[in-house]
Amino acid sequence: MARLPRQHVPLGAGEFSYRISDEEARINVNTAGPDRLERLLATAGLDKQTRDTIIDSLQDWKDADDLRRINGAESEEYLKQPVPYRARNGALQDAAELLQIHGVTRDIYRGVQDHPGLADLVTVVGRDTVNMNTAPAPVLTSLGLSDAEVAEITS
Repeated sequence: MARLPRQHVPLGAGEFSYRISDEEARINVNTAGPDRLERLLATAGLDKQTRDTIIDSLQDWKDADDLRRINGAESEEYLKQPVPYRARNGALQDAAELLQIHGVTRDIYRGVQDHPGLADLVTVVGRDTVNMNTAPAPVLTSLGLSDAEVAEITS
């Protein structure tokens, strides 16, 4: 049986590409605690100040109040942007929403060179479990597994 193409598939006057991935191979940013997010961001190669900014801003984005954490951001900061917007004050509805959160750049979201992007490591749906059979090494590391344990699982 021939494999169906997944890249540059013709459709009318255009084309599309797609991939299938296991959402439970990712960390759910709506349910993960700050310690798990800290390990994930460290694995993605981010420095301590950037990690603190993203974690505090993400918590501010999700909480219902307008109290800003030390390194975070609330609606007051977002309303000063060239295109103003408010913090959701609730759970993220799409992983791409991370691009609106203070500290998350396109490079952090998409990834650069040897550092994976959050787009490939996080989700906003599902349970707070990770499928260790399909999870990439950075996700396994964020769970607190040692390098030896990660190597055993991924090999």
